[in-house]
Amino acid sequence: MSRAGRRPAPAIRVVPQALDSLLRWSETYIDDRTLAEDDGGAYHASPFPLDAELNAKLVLHHGDVCSLPVDAIVNPSNERLTDRAGATKRLYMVGGPAFQAESGQQALDSLGATALVDGGNLPAKHVIHTVGPRYQEKYITAAENALHKCYRNTLALAREQLYETVAFIPLHKKRVRDPLQYPRDSGAHTAMRTIRRCLEKWGDTIQTVVVASDSAEDHAAMKSVAPLYFPRNRAEEANALFLLPDNTGNANGELILKERMIRIEGSVPDPILDEMDTVEAELATLRTRETAEHKRGDYEVRVCVRAWVSAGILLVDWQVDLNRAHVGTHITPPTTFLARTSLVATARRRSPPGTKSAS
Repeated sequence: MSRAGRRPAPAIRVVPQALDSLLRWSETYIDDRTLAEDDGGAYHASPFPLDAELNAKLVLHHGDVCSLPVDAIVNPSNERLTDRAGATKRLYMVGGPAFQAESGQQALDSLGATALVDGGNLPAKHVIHTVGPRYQEKYITAAENALHKCYRNTLALAREQLYETVAFIPLHKKRVRDPLQYPRDSGAHTAMRTIRRCLEKWGDTIQTVVVASDSAEDHAAMKSVAPLYFPRNRAEEANALFLLPDNTGNANGELILKERMIRIEGSVPDPILDEMDTVEAELATLRTRETAEHKRGDYEVRVCVRAWVSAGILLVDWQVDLNRAHVGTHITPPTTFLARTSLVATARRRSPPGTKSAS
């Protein structure tokens, strides 16, 4: 049957489950018998140190994602949004005809791309569709980074929309036409690592992230690796130093490839290098503010913020070029970036009295 003629899935009803009834990761039981004893030595911080506030934002739920009254459920699919494997099938049945119709009008063009639709009959207000990777063993690093991109992009969209609660179907789930199941352990590491890094940056907006697994295997995998990225006490944090993978990624949770670890010394001014270290975090904040100003209808401030976002995106692209360049290559800031920074300065001067600067 063609996509246009796809028969709508029958609608079913669910009883919403209050988010307050879910057990936060900070409230879960710690089996101290599996942890190394404190030897009284010096404290060695993990790349993912103990943070009780972040632990209180994470929920690992073995149950029906369709019953959760969150701001958005994240659904992994294919480019045409025709996959109905696992929890996705139930999502479409509960969502009802309006949700099915709106989703059927969407199409995504690349891995990690997202589409935001209304939740229909779901207790959730919205659904974010995203295109997850297919697993091939010889391209495992590429698959892991593609999966990371799915988690990061959907949480970035949630941040931009000022959503406070997000629930994930595990994004490594096997789709109908996938020949292989994405390794659950690897998928869980990518999920926990990326969610941790995103909450570190965007936890002021996002208050709850639920990973809702409908399979016992996926739920067990998430629970087994969560202590490495969300340690609940110092003993768990110390234990994680021996159990974390060698490659724990960059500040965004993306795995670091050796060929991208070239740092060019002396080729650009130090202030620019310092700016590049934090530009992605600043971009997230700016995009969020742009959304807020749009809702308020503050045109002048929105123009200012958009100029900052545009300049920042160019700076990130330039950073990628630097990372890929050979040692000794001299690269100057792109003319477009320098022009945009001038636009930013102009936009800031034009901000109406009483409004805050975008810096």
